[in-house]
Amino acid sequence: MNFTGLFYFFGLCLVPVLIISLINIIFCFYFNYYFNIESYIIVFILVLFIVTFSLKIKPKKKEINKFELLIFALLIYFIIPIFISIPFFYGNYLNFFASYFEAVSGFSSVGISLLNNVYFLDEPIILWRSIIQWLGGFYFLLLLISIFGQEIFEFFPMKFLQKEKDTNYFHLNFIKNIKNITYVYLILTLLIFILLNFTNYRLFEIVNLVFSIVSGGGFLANNIIAGNDFDKLILSTSFLLSSINIFFLLIILKINKQYSLSETKNILLFLAIIMFIILVNDKNLEFFDILLSLASSISNSGLYFGYSQNINIFFLLITVFVGGSILSNSGGFKITRFIIIFKNILSEFSKLLIPASITNLSIYNSPEKIKSADLFISSLVLFTYFLMMFVYCFFLSFEDLNFENIFKISFLVSFNTLPSSLYGVNGVNFSNFNNLTLFVSLIVFILSKITPLSFILLMKNFLLR
Repeated sequence: MNFTGLFYFFGLCLVPVLIISLINIIFCFYFNYYFNIESYIIVFILVLFIVTFSLKIKPKKKEINKFELLIFALLIYFIIPIFISIPFFYGNYLNFFASYFEAVSGFSSVGISLLNNVYFLDEPIILWRSIIQWLGGFYFLLLLISIFGQEIFEFFPMKFLQKEKDTNYFHLNFIKNIKNITYVYLILTLLIFILLNFTNYRLFEIVNLVFSIVSGGGFLANNIIAGNDFDKLILSTSFLLSSINIFFLLIILKINKQYSLSETKNILLFLAIIMFIILVNDKNLEFFDILLSLASSISNSGLYFGYSQNINIFFLLITVFVGGSILSNSGGFKITRFIIIFKNILSEFSKLLIPASITNLSIYNSPEKIKSADLFISSLVLFTYFLMMFVYCFFLSFEDLNFENIFKISFLVSFNTLPSSLYGVNGVNFSNFNNLTLFVSLIVFILSKITPLSFILLMKNFLLR
């Protein structure tokens, strides 16, 4: 095991935690919020020490093998929440386990909270809750491009969207990926911030809402209502921007043409079809209500803004299941995997009907052909998602929940979405759940983001060693 290499890269990954803790310290001093300021200082000092120590270590071997890459990804998702849970615990908002649960829920962007009186919290901790979602979205994109999209795994079939291929060496691509993702992530954040300034929300609400939308998260700073069609349009546009290929701005500006926008076209077409079906099914529904509900669902955020809507829950769950683009913070199964499976099924039918026929096994005009391994991984990812959902249903059945809520919570959380009133999940308080269910929920939060298949492969490597 390359421990020094892992520690070196882990230290690099802690730098964003250093930055957000400094932001909260400055916020506390500027607005004279001195309660719990020590917790952010503790996070800053602790992380600064680890980052400094890790950067002083010069690993003889920087390359990390396939098994170590999975370990590295899980370290990010299990260890970093320990640091970001300190303000919740130190400020006596929650006990240690509940603080860690809150941190993982935000970091994985699910957004389920154990805090019963969120709207009465002080502003620094509300800002902290929101910004850890944004931070988790950054890490997910970094791991997606650096690890999960690589050919050694191909959990996310990014090769069909890539115009230029990176090398297969993790250490050569890592710093470059950090720079690219930071650049585009900040541009996207700024763009959505500008859009939301056209609404009637307060500046603090806008800032927290930006962090939630960009990351596809479920934490809100306040009970925000979308009271008019213009606000709904702005919110819908913001959700859509966060759920499509995050590099679209760089592609449009011709700064970086490494990725294709072909998948984005399919996502928007899918949304248009679903909207048309809903409008035909019930002509009494408001257009902008439907748009905002679908936009929130396809971004796998699940945020609900208090408008009246009676959309058939089936359409919303299908939208959650599909999720957004591969190169976004959205969870879901992803439309590209559907296309891979459909193309293979179509090919097999063609061979049965016309044995001599030749099927074009490619998508998005990519030079990459769909291989049997692509079909296998896509099918296996689908199977593991439903397996995780079934197991989670089992543990939820021990709580005081009816079958409908058990199914909805299990489905939504398994696809990285907040089980909110948007999906008819009302009156469910996770703080009343037993610790075992909360622990299982915590595992599901992480696996819903990085796919349960990654954990299965990790266990396979452990057993075969």
